[in-house]
Amino acid sequence: DSAAAALDAARAAQAEGAPFDLALVDQNLPEEDGQNCVAALGRLSGGALPRLLLVPAFNAGRRYEPPGADRNTRVLSKPVWRASLHNAIVEALGLDRALIPVRGARDQDEPADMRSMAGAHILLAEDNEINQEVASNLLEALGMRVTLAKDGAEA
Repeated sequence: DSAAAALDAARAAQAEGAPFDLALVDQNLPEEDGQNCVAALGRLSGGALPRLLLVPAFNAGRRYEPPGADRNTRVLSKPVWRASLHNAIVEALGLDRALIPVRGARDQDEPADMRSMAGAHILLAEDNEINQEVASNLLEALGMRVTLAKDGAEA
């Protein structure tokens, strides 16, 4: 729902000694944009938390760097396909996994090593209920633990 919710969830996870491995944040959050949320999550983690910012498709094919971006901020263009999500997670977490060629990959089965990311704790900040369900189901099917923030504030 909001950037505040995303930040609250991140603070709570840190306080419990189980910080998120990755934050996946939609740029179009209500009340505050995802860019500010991503920047705030970066400050909260001292820059350590890898962050993926989902941006509308009109940014595809262009080098897009959100204001305040650092080495742990990456951009993922919508619509998000299995291959592009896999590659973004592998790169963001610095995993030693093969990347999937994106062209035509949406019709391919997931690679065997995708399951090796099972157990990763993912913070998903997304205001759209359908997108929440789709992304959560996809990540959970891969064995990842998903904490949903309805907005950047909740994250």
